[in-house]
Amino acid sequence: MGILCDSIPESVLNEEITQKDSISYVDFSEYVEASSNSKVSAHAILVVARKYANDTQPRITYDLVLKLCRYRLQKLNFDRYDELEKALSQCPAEEENLIDPADVYRVCVGVGLPLKNDLLTALIQKVPKPKGLVDYKSFVEELNSKEAAEESVPFIPDSRLTVPDGEESGWYGLRDFHCSPDSVQTVNIKHFTTDLLALKRAQAQSPKKLSPRKC
Repeated sequence: MGILCDSIPESVLNEEITQKDSISYVDFSEYVEASSNSKVSAHAILVVARKYANDTQPRITYDLVLKLCRYRLQKLNFDRYDELEKALSQCPAEEENLIDPADVYRVCVGVGLPLKNDLLTALIQKVPKPKGLVDYKSFVEELNSKEAAEESVPFIPDSRLTVPDGEESGWYGLRDFHCSPDSVQTVNIKHFTTDLLALKRAQAQSPKKLSPRKC
């Protein structure tokens, strides 16, 4: 926000467009570009737009996928975690507790873990993989955790959960569609201008550093 604070004058923060709650990404980009006399790069505008975006589609992170899995398993009263861990422990391990992601998938299906294929695949794609392998003990422990189980979980279409990632194994993560300007649909202009105005006033009140006197 620092570069915007220096580039956008306070006078434009009261224009009609800033009185709205939200505006499109295109309008926000044009507003910042015009207000700063094109001193702010397109990349910097996008970074700020992401910060103030009205996010209607949460990012598909490991924490989110894990929360979706926990919610599903607890809703179905799944309690066969000991059986799941024992079956995983039978898989070949290159190091202690570390097994191939494909084996994790195979065992989960065999044990009857009641997760849809897309959700199970997303979980194995997103789970941390030291040296490309899954720590099966941590995997089961985190699935069985009651942490945040009662929190509401967002609806995520299955089509957003698993996307071909180009990796030969298919187990090394999903592509994230939140890296392009199109992913930001609308920007909360009211929050943006409020924060920018507060930053400007804070800078104005802070004592200015004196330049050293020349002898």
